Formats: sequence, structure tokens, C-alpha cells
Amino acid sequence: MPDNMESKRQNLTGLLHRINSHPLFGISGWVVGIISFIIIFLPSEQRELTYAVNPVTTSIVKVGESSVLKIDHAGKVITNNINAVQIAIWNAGKLPIKRDEILEPVRLIVTNAQILEATARKISRSATGLKLGASRLESGVIDIEWNILEHGDGLSVQVIYSGQQAAVDCRGVILGQPNVRELEINVEQGPSVKRKTTSTQRAVEIAGLLPVGVLLYLIIMGKTGKRWWEIALMALMCTFAFVSIWFSHSGISSPPFGF
Repeated sequence: MPDNMESKRQNLTGLLHRINSHPLFGISGWVVGIISFIIIFLPSEQRELTYAVNPVTTSIVKVGESSVLKIDHAGKVITNNINAVQIAIWNAGKLPIKRDEILEPVRLIVTNAQILEATARKISRSATGLKLGASRLESGVIDIEWNILEHGDGLSVQVIYSGQQAAVDCRGVILGQPNVRELEINVEQGPSVKRKTTSTQRAVEIAGLLPVGVLLYLIIMGKTGKRWWEIALMALMCTFAFVSIWFSHSGISSPPFGF
């Protein structure tokens, strides 16, 4: 068994050494690096509708803290806690989003709670034509409409609801963007983008890391066949490719007008 493992190790080392010695191995690092440089530093114009939910919920009425106060809403007595949450929605992209580019209505979906009221607390500009639709509040849906959203345009929505902890989601489809991007905000860690990594992005990242892994293995085995500065240059280029591509689809922003 030890002889078999040693034979496999030598075969692997030999294969990686042949790959490392091939001219295409060095070229691939440069190609991935150049592509990532283009992705990062050349301006990218796209629509990017984004929303963020304020992690701090405001408590308005707590059940059991007042035996006299009664809350009546539309003729019904509210017996649950009443809270308020703020949601910011804006265009973080460089391209404007026009009304006729909304392919599926944009709306806020509130679950695990009963919406009592939804109001626009802040609107970036009146020229956007932003407004809320209240016709489906009983179903937990807040419709959002506008004429145009340019870069940084948007609004802050306050939702007053009855219940313990509401879950808020924003849905809709616009031209070139099948899903509304979510910006998760942690009170301690700050904002972070929540987005799905596509198979193409994952493949490019692996392509950037693979040469680095091969080089590290061969360095450990002492069979690179290259001078140290060649190894360092290729490793640096491949690492830059991976890091830059990762940043290209995980950029962090924040609501330009707050909550």
C-alpha cells in the first residue's frame, strides 16, 4: 500500500510538472488577470435595483405593558405587539430604470405580520414619480411605482405592523435584472451584499485559483523548474485575478439617503 501511494504521488507530481512547464500555463494566468482587470476597472453600466431592511425594529406598543390602552385599526382591536420597520429601495446601478422597463411589478412582501400602515418616509427626488400602492396591504403586499429611477434615486418606506417579527422581501423583475438585489445590514458588521454566485463567476474564480494551487504544490515538492521570480509573478497574477473578480460581483453599497 505505501508503494502504491508513493507511485500515485509521483504520477500526480509529474503531471502537474508537465502542466507547469507548458507555455499555456503561464499564458492562462495573464489572460485571467487581464480579464479581471477589465471587469474591475472599466466602467460597467447596468441597472441594479437594490433594497435593504433596517435591522433595528421600532417597538410602538407591547402587549401586557398597558392594561388601559387599546389599539383599534379599521374597526378591529389589535391584540398583538405593534412594531415599525424601515426599508430602503434605490437604484445602485449606473443605468436609469424607467417605468416601461419594469417587466414584473416591484413590490414589498411582508410575512408573519399584519400590515397596519405603509408610508414613504423619504423620497430622493419628486421628479422620480415614486409612490406606494396600498390596495393590497391586507395581503401583505406593498406595490412600488415610479416614472424613472436614476443612479441613487429611491425611497425609504416605513411599515407599521402587528406581530412579533415581520419578514420583508422585495420582488420584481426589471430589464436586465431578474431579481431585486438585497443588501443585508448587520448592526455590528455593517452592510454586506446578499447575491447568488453564478456558475460562470464560480468557474472564473476556480480558474484563477487553480494555477496558484499547482504552483504551491510544486514548490512544496521542489519540482517547479522555474526561477523564483517567475513563480512569484505568476502566483501574484493569478491571486489578483481571483480577488478582483470576487470584488467585481460582491461590491458593498448602502442606502444613499438612509432609512
